[in-house]
Amino acid sequence: MRDENLGERLLRNQVIFPNTPEQTIEEYLGEQSEKTPANRGYYTAGRETRRFFELLGLLTVADDKSAYLSPFAILLLSTDSENIRLTLWRDSLLRMGVEGNDGEISHPYRILLKLVQDNPGLETKKLMLALDAENDSIEEYQRVLSLSNSTFEGIREELNLTIHKARNAVKILPSLAEQLGDIERRGNNTYPIGQIIVTED
Repeated sequence: MRDENLGERLLRNQVIFPNTPEQTIEEYLGEQSEKTPANRGYYTAGRETRRFFELLGLLTVADDKSAYLSPFAILLLSTDSENIRLTLWRDSLLRMGVEGNDGEISHPYRILLKLVQDNPGLETKKLMLALDAENDSIEEYQRVLSLSNSTFEGIREELNLTIHKARNAVKILPSLAEQLGDIERRGNNTYPIGQIIVTED
């Protein structure tokens, strides 16, 4: 499963799109071929999609780039029950761990839900903070919670993030949380729906 192959599949299956609406897929691919591989947008989309499913524990990619679905992923794909499917997705997101700079693990989805529960009406773009925690400690959570009281620009400057990276940081998790019914977005703000009890593994 090479990034370019997955990226092109995402493109042809209309999961991602060319840069401009009037551009055909072939025109887009031709334009991208003039760039270095590191700067080809659909390569990046393929790489980030693969990495996300690996983090969720749904996919294993071997050194030779062959890919294998986990038993959990097979169960997710095989069930006909919408309720079971949503529960499996939520469980995957709650278990998803991300390694910080110090080698410790944080769980961004848990942190995102807690941020929204503790601060109903939080600006959605500030949920990028869920990805900044180095670990799951109370102290680290209090740090990101305190940062959430700053302006978006203040947070971005504190974390030394470009506007592009800041926007990318809130593209996936808030959307999935909304689809799962864990949060709701009203305008530019986010509110909890019910209460998800987050426990340690």
